[in-house]
Amino acid sequence: MAIIGGAKPLNYSPEASEKDKIIQGVIKKYLGKERRAGKFIYTHPEESFETYLRRSKFCNFKEHYYKAKFDRTIDQIIAQLFSTSFASKKQLGENAENFKKEAYEKLKKLSQDGKFTEILELSLFTVRK
Repeated sequence: MAIIGGAKPLNYSPEASEKDKIIQGVIKKYLGKERRAGKFIYTHPEESFETYLRRSKFCNFKEHYYKAKFDRTIDQIIAQLFSTSFASKKQLGENAENFKKEAYEKLKKLSQDGKFTEILELSLFTVRK
């Protein structure tokens, strides 16, 4: 079995890019300080996904990490946010269009051509029965 992940839509660490800090600010303005996940407040798991896999009945756990460069437009960034559980159109409700407009305007000030190049870290975990 292979599990691919790790491409986070936002970096919440102190080293977050200016783009991510802007987006976080807009999300907090419209949805509050606590990160949402559907109807609930998100709490980060105490153990990593890798730890759970290592303890599982699967064997031969291997992990691989890759970095990939992506060029995305502001529209693509906002579309990805709308696809998440923490900034979906459903979460934003009637504020979705205002959220989109404000995020677009703030990101446009950061990138005049409306494009961002990002390095995303991807993970690949493999296990066997």
